Amino acid sequence: MTERIVHLSDLHYGPPFQQHLEPVLLRDIAAQEPDLVIFSGDLTQRAKKQQFQQALAFLERLPQPCLVIPGNHDVPLYNVYARLFRSLERYKAYVRPEVDMVVRAGGVLAVGLNSAHGWTNDGGRIREAQLQMAEAAFAAEPQADLKVLVTHHHFVCPPEVHQGPLSEALLARFAGWGVELVLTGHTHLSHVEQRPEGLVLLQAGTATASRWKKLSKRSNSFNLITANANRFAVQVHEYDPARDAYVPAAEYTFPRPLRPSEPDPGGPR
Repeated sequence: MTERIVHLSDLHYGPPFQQHLEPVLLRDIAAQEPDLVIFSGDLTQRAKKQQFQQALAFLERLPQPCLVIPGNHDVPLYNVYARLFRSLERYKAYVRPEVDMVVRAGGVLAVGLNSAHGWTNDGGRIREAQLQMAEAAFAAEPQADLKVLVTHHHFVCPPEVHQGPLSEALLARFAGWGVELVLTGHTHLSHVEQRPEGLVLLQAGTATASRWKKLSKRSNSFNLITANANRFAVQVHEYDPARDAYVPAAEYTFPRPLRPSEPDPGGPR
């Protein structure tokens, strides 16, 4: 069985959002006919009501099912009281009441953990209670063909970025749960690698924002993940202004442990 997942991140509805990209992105995601769409945080730029309303309208037009979690920009910045004590109140009101999410789609079991909070402007944190919830969700479905964990903040920095990542020590814990894919955002730059634990780490670039800290000439992008019993293929789709489309710009293939009951069909397709 082949699973298709679209992974996008960092829309930043507000001043950095590029409105002309919205219909193109929606069209090109739908064209992939994904089994699951995963959005890894930063729907808004400043957690304003209008920005959340615009973001919700976008989410409702995506193919379903869709897993969504907040990012640090979905926490108010200038209202210190709201940032510290009601950090995700508007996210809960406009998007969904829970900030962690579990989605089952075909053979995929994906768990999204909120790593955004109000005590820092940029950094992330995952609480022990969240980790226990994720572990229980994965343990409850050992038959899942593909286990995916999603956070907004990254675990490994791309070469151009030096933002503080989440603890790499968590990756071994995730691998122990049977997780094979860890999807993140935050840096605005796509990055793909396979770790010694066997985990594939996949950071999505910003899908629509004009700000990626001028660290790279890369364009706006989203990721397409195709998985069969034996391999992952990760295809980075970048926006090409000349074609007014998100087109394949890079592709990576990683092995998975062979399933004896399923012969190798020759790679994801």
